[in-house]
Amino acid sequence: MREVFPSMRKTEREELANRLDKAIANKAIEAVWELAILWALSKTWRTNMYLSASHTAVKPDAEVYIGLDKPIAIEIKTVSGDPFEFRNDLEKASNAIFSLSNRIKPGSGDYISIRYFEWRGVSNSVKPRIPSVTDNVENNQEFKNILSNFLFDDTKREMLINIPNIIYARLNKTSVKSVAPHYTCQIPNLPQSVKNNVSTKLINDVKKQLGPFRDTHYLGLVVCDGGNETFSNPNSPSASYGFVSGAAIMNYIIRNSPVDFIVCVGRRDDLDETGVVVSAQNKFKTLAFAMFYNPQMSACVAEAIRSKLRCALDTLPIPLLHPYQSKALQIQEAFGGSARRYYHNGSISWQKGESMKVRISSRALLEILTGEMPVEQSEHLNLLKDIRSQRKHIAAIKLEDFGDDRDDDLVVIELSDDATSKTFAEIERGIPTDLSEPKGHAHLAPSSKNLQSSVPKRPKKTEF
Repeated sequence: MREVFPSMRKTEREELANRLDKAIANKAIEAVWELAILWALSKTWRTNMYLSASHTAVKPDAEVYIGLDKPIAIEIKTVSGDPFEFRNDLEKASNAIFSLSNRIKPGSGDYISIRYFEWRGVSNSVKPRIPSVTDNVENNQEFKNILSNFLFDDTKREMLINIPNIIYARLNKTSVKSVAPHYTCQIPNLPQSVKNNVSTKLINDVKKQLGPFRDTHYLGLVVCDGGNETFSNPNSPSASYGFVSGAAIMNYIIRNSPVDFIVCVGRRDDLDETGVVVSAQNKFKTLAFAMFYNPQMSACVAEAIRSKLRCALDTLPIPLLHPYQSKALQIQEAFGGSARRYYHNGSISWQKGESMKVRISSRALLEILTGEMPVEQSEHLNLLKDIRSQRKHIAAIKLEDFGDDRDDDLVVIELSDDATSKTFAEIERGIPTDLSEPKGHAHLAPSSKNLQSSVPKRPKKTEF
């Protein structure tokens, strides 16, 4: 922000800052990506910024000069993938069911999860597949009766409800209170056609924002990961499990919009195969980057854009969490739950002699001191308890800084032996001795030979 905001207009920076603070996960993640992309571009190439979420002004988000015959006009979009989860269709119906449950039996709606299917007789090859619930399910009397019997029957933990043209779903009673409405859908969280509501919206947006600059700029769309890597990492195998691949959608957008190229950005987890054992534990984070361009564009120009934009975007800090993880935590926190925090793993190491080092997350230490950390998160508290159990004192404290790309550092506490906390017997046992004790009891009555050997001999008189 300190590097990007000075180059932005006051209204644009205020609007971006407000979106960064939003409790709505999709809005906040969108703003984070826009800020990050603008920072990376402006750090590497001369960039004019016109960012505006309202898009009332017909301008690109950024105008970038990379040494070509004309500048690049870029529109930055973050795709959440929510439409593929049928969230727009299911959220209203699910909230209605939870509210109806609470009216029938107060508090019961917080302990229900719903698994939706698709209407019977719908083949997987038919597009689009439709989730099996209607918007007004709570008004159906048959459903009300079934739901009421289920809620008051303590012997039933789950129930399959199938009312034609109303709902086909499985309801489960949970033992733990849900901090957010819990519902899922059998239909995969993937697009079923290259033409879908997300690709259509992207096409309409770039036509409006970039179309007027067709003759004076190269036009580019940057698609960022907002929770679904079908768009942000289209070359990933998981992006091809649906009816269409992410790459096919990108090429569809290029054919039906004025853009010359599309760049997809996200986070990818790769396996580190340098070790002897290859496992899921050997993952490391890296930048997911893919580019698609209009076949009518010059190959030399396309390669210049790809290499120079990749050079800029490689400076991006890799997100600590996947956007779908961040979104889940933010949604959980918005519904009153305590979102799980991520800390550096602490450790204890011994050095030669009596010294030892305790490494603890700086964020965890601060929350322990302020009383914010729950007692059950004992792995951090145990590290501090070890300081006292070892009866050592603090010799030095320093910070192990992990830089700006991490939201946590390590506090390194160096400990050394504390003699004041030990008994004299413990101190005595720790003092080494150079004396070797003779065998038996001969030392109680030393022989004359031993006595003679212990008396120093008089030096001989020297004659001249």
